[in-house]
Amino acid sequence: MIMCPIRGGCDRFLNCEEEMKLPNAKSVLSVFIALALSVTPYGAPTAQETVATVEHDVLGLGGITPVGQWEADNKESRYDVTLCGDGTQLCAELVWIRPKDINRRNKQYLNTYVVYEAERSRPAEWRGDINVYGTTYSGSVKIINQNKLLLTGCLFILCETFELNRRKNPDGSRV
Repeated sequence: MIMCPIRGGCDRFLNCEEEMKLPNAKSVLSVFIALALSVTPYGAPTAQETVATVEHDVLGLGGITPVGQWEADNKESRYDVTLCGDGTQLCAELVWIRPKDINRRNKQYLNTYVVYEAERSRPAEWRGDINVYGTTYSGSVKIINQNKLLLTGCLFILCETFELNRRKNPDGSRV
């Protein structure tokens, strides 16, 4: 029989071998737990990636977002679209006009909001005022797919719809 190294002797219900193993098992387990908690599992998202995912899917559309730079179908103008206000409202700023189309009338609206704090009316649609060169229309912005938005403006019963396409860098990433 092994002599019990624990001060005060061995517990009468355990022999010395069992009593010596228990503290070792506990310390091994505590070291293992500490290591497991301090190591990020391979493939797990980092805190930054998690925040980015949450930001991009704040609308609950599976990652489809209106946020980004969009260009009119006729390539005459570009818009920076952001979530603004309470974080679910939509803003669109005119940021570029094709150089050959710039004139005194439209130049004054460069870097101004065409859409400001439009309210979400459906999962992929916002309604609000649309300011086009000083005229305010009642309108909507609707996500058709990841790379296409429809901007519709109405003045009384007359409506016009514009298609906006997502701009991409030469490598295919979003602008």
